[in-house]
Amino acid sequence: MKLTLLATVFTFLMLNTLVMAQGLNWICTCFRPQYDRGCCGEVGYTMEADGNVCLIPRKDEASMEKFRTCCTGIEGYTKCK
Repeated sequence: MKLTLLATVFTFLMLNTLVMAQGLNWICTCFRPQYDRGCCGEVGYTMEADGNVCLIPRKDEASMEKFRTCCTGIEGYTKCK
């Protein structure tokens, strides 16, 4: 019973952290046709540990646009949410 409760609380905390991160950051990916790490570094940020997304603060609109420009410059396409 305690293990189930602990697992439930842990799951809730992890989901809450993910939602908070999504609210503060653009979550962007550059596909060409695979994931590209170069554009995230070009705007001054680093890819997440899984290597698939670049977190750009929502208040930094210029960097998000620069990321998109970089990605389209290598004939890729972006998805930011």
